[in-house]
Amino acid sequence: MVISLLSPYPFARVHFCLIVGACLLVQGCGESRSTESTVSRGTKTAQEAKIEDLRQFHDMVVAGWSYLKTKQHLQGVDVAGTRDQLLGRVNANTNDVQFANLLQEFAAAMKDGHSQVDISSLKKPLSRTWPVGLAVVKEGIIVVNLNWLPDNPGIQLGDRLIQVNGEPIENLVSRMMQVTSASTDSARRVLAVDLLHRTNDETVRFSLERSGGSPWEVTLPCLAHQVDFRSRERKAFCEYGELDSGIHLIRIPQFTWNESEFSKANTDRDREVALTEAKTQIEAAFSGAGSASGLILDLRGNAGGYELLSSFVAEHLVTDDFVYYSLTRHDSEFIRSLNAYAGYEAGSFGVRLPTRPRQWTGFRHFTGTPFSGRLVVLVNHRCFSTTDNLCAFLKDARPLTRFVGQPTGGGTGEPLTVGTLNNSKVPVQFCVSVVRSPRGRIIEGVGTLPDVLVEPTREDLLQRRDPALEAAIKQFENW
Repeated sequence: MVISLLSPYPFARVHFCLIVGACLLVQGCGESRSTESTVSRGTKTAQEAKIEDLRQFHDMVVAGWSYLKTKQHLQGVDVAGTRDQLLGRVNANTNDVQFANLLQEFAAAMKDGHSQVDISSLKKPLSRTWPVGLAVVKEGIIVVNLNWLPDNPGIQLGDRLIQVNGEPIENLVSRMMQVTSASTDSARRVLAVDLLHRTNDETVRFSLERSGGSPWEVTLPCLAHQVDFRSRERKAFCEYGELDSGIHLIRIPQFTWNESEFSKANTDRDREVALTEAKTQIEAAFSGAGSASGLILDLRGNAGGYELLSSFVAEHLVTDDFVYYSLTRHDSEFIRSLNAYAGYEAGSFGVRLPTRPRQWTGFRHFTGTPFSGRLVVLVNHRCFSTTDNLCAFLKDARPLTRFVGQPTGGGTGEPLTVGTLNNSKVPVQFCVSVVRSPRGRIIEGVGTLPDVLVEPTREDLLQRRDPALEAAIKQFENW
């Protein structure tokens, strides 16, 4: 069985979380079942073709999406209403770029962070980038990165963004959120601000507010290429060490490693070899924490990756043959007909299947003594996918665990490219399985809520404070 738990970023940055067996995603691509056009391609107008694709998108979701009823009940998702609203916006003048945006709106309206549409055939990616990095804090959206602005006219870290090209920033964020896939609204806002940096404009005009409250405006040249202001050179899988307080800290920014070799691996042995270095670093990190009075596991910003690595971390924290999560694959004629599930037995669909990592054969498992002491896990809205699975597992299976920070992104499932829209040739991806925590809790759309909520502020940034880490250390004083 394979679970492909993908990152919340566009297709170019998708990561797979392989458990065991052959990968499903590639096999699922290009399929379109039960939604074939009844209109001859030779006689279809462009408007008719777009309408047909929107209806096909809806039919795929109804036939295969595992979270359809859950999202209706918990988050008010209405896929039929979304379809009808988008259909009403299609006319003879709707161009490919506008239609690409409609498809993204449909995917975002599902409130499933793994729901994606690959619109590269309809819409070229934005080629430029705003020259400053922004982030969401308690007071709003502020400047947090000036490294790409060599000729700085006076922008300071902590300046709050009020308007862009004369438009209120919150209006821009709201529009971007409409086309941003995420499982919770809080995570959607954070990811939408990331995407706001991208543009085709040569310049951008910012209206800013100093920390003292004084407003000012500046026009800046945009970078002629794309920049991810959050990207950092990663020289190690994880960082670890002892804090001044005697508490041990392990920081894991992503559950991916050696992606090139892992993606080329065709056997479990090759996959294990590709992840050997990462597993060795995990063992070293926990070995150093063996005698610590407390451990802080920093997962902030970890958008997911390989289940083989997140479950290996779990093996260092819980003894015995544990259930990591359970999976219920959607049972429908549409899902069973996909090439990805060719040869699967009837018992693979519609029943809850427990996942026990220690029973996976062909992979190295931790054989030492797990850390059984006090554990604080640092989390935020960017924790997603396999990271959400790990957090939910620890919440259920490990009593001596507390969570500090912000709610996680709340996204998990078995995302699969279930088909391609007939006319636009746009691949459609969403979750086809429901994943539950060991105690049966739904993770999707909920995530893991912190025991201690910490929202970073503008002043934290200016003073170079890490309030969540400070709060985590204080937990051990009052445990």
